[in-house]
Amino acid sequence: MSNIEVGKRIKEFREEIKMTREELADKVGISTKFLYEVENGKKGLSAETLLKISKALSCSCDYILLGKKNENYEIINSVLGNFNKKQLRYIGEILRLIYEIGKAK
Repeated sequence: MSNIEVGKRIKEFREEIKMTREELADKVGISTKFLYEVENGKKGLSAETLLKISKALSCSCDYILLGKKNENYEIINSVLGNFNKKQLRYIGEILRLIYEIGKAK
């Protein structure tokens, strides 16, 4: 696992889901410049930032680090690909609420 490979996978996945670098950086809470440097292999990631990026991209850390795609993520992403950004935000909010209800029990 090299910074170059990790950065390349992040960039490819981000572009595949049609998310801009600015959108991803904003979701993760990092600067666009730092994300650019990560995507170009110039900077590495902390475990915390890796986790935040994987959540923002809805992909596994395994995929980012090792290039191993998780079948469940592929299925979810193929289904979610049918929705626009506004619909995805609503779906995300619904899932978050379901998760919170489950935690409360």
